[in-house]
Amino acid sequence: MKLGMDHVGKVTDEKLKFLQQLGVEGVMADPETDQEDRGYFSIEELQAQKDKVESYGMKLEVVGPFQSHWNWAFKWMLGLPGRDEQIENCQKIIRNMGAIGIPLFTYNMHVLRFYRTSRDTPGRGGALATSFATSTWPGMFLSCREEMPTRA
Repeated sequence: MKLGMDHVGKVTDEKLKFLQQLGVEGVMADPETDQEDRGYFSIEELQAQKDKVESYGMKLEVVGPFQSHWNWAFKWMLGLPGRDEQIENCQKIIRNMGAIGIPLFTYNMHVLRFYRTSRDTPGRGGALATSFATSTWPGMFLSCREEMPTRA
């Protein structure tokens, strides 16, 4: 069995130390970029992230850029103009990952994102949870292209 950590957000030394203490072997984490408009991670950005993770004795095993950079993918997910460039940028990420030995690329194909009608639904042990109730939304909408209905 292998213990991994998914979506660690910004990869700080504190988080990496914590993951190391847990015995995590593999990490899924996107590198930071100061070139958001470029639409993909460079080899240098990926290598810097890989080096940082490996300095704590773990491996950067997965990059999932569209969780934190949805703006890099929504056009191809929705078939909008500009989709071909986004697909090419996605291919660049995969090639750059392959060039430095990051083995796994992942993405979530959920064009509609995460919908919630409540952020304070009572849960187990008094915890508050998010929830979705279709009864609170008239005329359910099916894509991001449609107008979001007003609450009843």
